[in-house]
Amino acid sequence: MKKIALLLCICFAIVVAGAAFAADKPEQVYAKYLKSLSTAKSFADVKKYFPKDKNGELAKMDKAQVEMIFGMIKASIPQSYKVKSVKIVKNNATLQLEGMTPDPFSNNEIKKATATILMKMEGGWKIVEDNWKF
Repeated sequence: MKKIALLLCICFAIVVAGAAFAADKPEQVYAKYLKSLSTAKSFADVKKYFPKDKNGELAKMDKAQVEMIFGMIKASIPQSYKVKSVKIVKNNATLQLEGMTPDPFSNNEIKKATATILMKMEGGWKIVEDNWKF
């Protein structure tokens, strides 16, 4: 009986470890988010990329305000970017990106920009902050 319990524990540990190694890297999650954002109709379509607390904040906001913010984010999706660095410390990740993105404050002129993306592990990598600067 003890051998069966030990065998089950070992199998469970292998499955859990395999799932951890199979999880997407932060930069892969961010790429999937941008792809989803390009076809999204509202925040609801991309909310799985944000942690619970961010989704809770959005739920408390006026719907018109949320849609205005969503429109600005969607209008400034980078046309191209490259990952300059990824730093992971425990359950937090920081991505440094560089790319070409529309500037919503200058007639959507395409400009070179840099970004700092903050993410945290919450059942997978979630975007805490997505900050592009021109």
